[in-house]
Amino acid sequence: MMNGSVIRHEKPGHPLDRWAHVQLSPLARGVSTASLRMAFNDWATHLSHNPGEQVELTEKAWQGFQQLVAYVPRSVQSHCLP
Repeated sequence: MMNGSVIRHEKPGHPLDRWAHVQLSPLARGVSTASLRMAFNDWATHLSHNPGEQVELTEKAWQGFQQLVAYVPRSVQSHCLP
């Protein structure tokens, strides 16, 4: 306090926080990052209680991996199309 007045140091936010929000904004497409996190947690909890769905997702991931492994040697060729 100086001469009876209050000095306020208002911070609009840390520059790193603002930068992170700007970077995440296009990915979230206007949806709150907190609500996206809650939706992901809900999905993960649901998945953790459904082993059949886990098997299906694992099979799909394995198939995608096999396609990637088959594509990589061809990708170094000059005529390769994706």
